[in-house]
Amino acid sequence: MAWKLLFTSDMGVLSLLTLAIMLGMPVFIAFYVRRRMGNQPAGEADSAGAPAAHSHT
Repeated sequence: MAWKLLFTSDMGVLSLLTLAIMLGMPVFIAFYVRRRMGNQPAGEADSAGAPAAHSHT
């Protein structure tokens, strides 16, 4: 009864869609962040965010 209502009613289908989106977002964000963490911005040295040494003469 409950399964039939879940898959056949409008509210049931919307609930399934909501659950799929709610479970899919953290997976997407985790893969996106993991992929982006290894990329350094263009022009940045290998010093992991340390400021570049400049001579002020």
